[in-house]
Amino acid sequence: MSRAARETEKRALLIAPTNAVGDIGGGGQRTMLTFEALAALCSTDVLVIGPDASETHGSCFNGAARIFAVRHGQPADRAPWRHVRRLAPRYVALAAAAASPRRHLYEPDLVSAPDLAAIDFDAYDVIVGRYLRPSARTGVLTAPSRPVLIDVDDRDDRVLETRLSAHQLRWPERTLTRWRLRQHRQIMDDLLPRAAHLWTASDEDRPGLNNPSISVLPNIPFNADHDTPASAIAAEPATILFAGSAFHLPNRKGLTRFLRGCWPAIRQAAPDARLRVTGNGWDRCAPELSEIDGVEFVGVAPDMGAEYRRAAFIAAPIYDGAGTKIKILEAFAFNRAVIADEHCRFGLHPELQAAIDFAQSDEEMTKNCLAMLGGPDARDAKAKAGAAVIAKRYTRRIFAEIVQRDCANVMSNCAAKRR
Repeated sequence: MSRAARETEKRALLIAPTNAVGDIGGGGQRTMLTFEALAALCSTDVLVIGPDASETHGSCFNGAARIFAVRHGQPADRAPWRHVRRLAPRYVALAAAAASPRRHLYEPDLVSAPDLAAIDFDAYDVIVGRYLRPSARTGVLTAPSRPVLIDVDDRDDRVLETRLSAHQLRWPERTLTRWRLRQHRQIMDDLLPRAAHLWTASDEDRPGLNNPSISVLPNIPFNADHDTPASAIAAEPATILFAGSAFHLPNRKGLTRFLRGCWPAIRQAAPDARLRVTGNGWDRCAPELSEIDGVEFVGVAPDMGAEYRRAAFIAAPIYDGAGTKIKILEAFAFNRAVIADEHCRFGLHPELQAAIDFAQSDEEMTKNCLAMLGGPDARDAKAKAGAAVIAKRYTRRIFAEIVQRDCANVMSNCAAKRR
């Protein structure tokens, strides 16, 4: 739908957390894709919410009619924590985050109230929320007077479920995680029925969601390479790429496990092997990994396309977390093969799964990496198969059509109920 043909009389509001804006990282890229689709449909405002929210977070939303930045509090801002946090700010903040009921994360607070009061939510024909938590934190689900669509991407309960199953947690952490899981499930049961429609990233994310109106809005690669032949041999055939922010816990735990459990054996069998790690935060979150032989921490790459083109293949040793792994989709979009842990199978179309070499253990991950380093023909065939699925099923056109169709439907249904 062209901008000339957009329905200018309609107004939309997109709600997004500060940690999911911009084009760095899968969460931010999905937000930008959603905004682009909304802005092509109607006049769109953006509300960015987070403990550090500022006007700078809205700078990436080119074409937005208006940007709102709303700061919310932290668990330590609530009583009784705020009365004692000056004694040991860091430890009180950690204790408050661990012990506070999860429901506080899904409701407005004293910090956000003044900014939220200045926003006329009734002025919008549709409100789209990226994730349940930041959307609920604005109060739009308390007594919705306008249709609210929630993108239930990276379900909090799925994150906790995989954490329980994928890691050997000590009993205090396991007990705390189970307590949080029960709370999140109850919160979702209470809030999700209030939304007019839900989006999930895959069919596997639908079970357990209490809402009769659900559709799949697949994750897609934000960037893609349509010029490089799928059979092109990498410029550096011994280079493996890992892409992901260190601030995302599954990335940090996954890479740490890979470097400790797989990399020594890979380097012993293939001394020329090199691992390039892109993404922000590795210098602060995992400084102990920086001295490992054969590993280079690039930081935020100025051109991710160049990183994919120089790699022989992409490793995705991600063992927990929710949602589909966009790093896998983007790798195939750049005609690069993928080796991943079995957990990464979740949410991917069977045709795409067939193009991935999955591993169920560190030993199998090591074996698969060595086989792909030594088999350029096999990895090029895998890359070609995966790229064909991306071109068929994971495109911007498909993504935009779903966003625009579902928003138009809920606006139409809402207008019909008012007549």
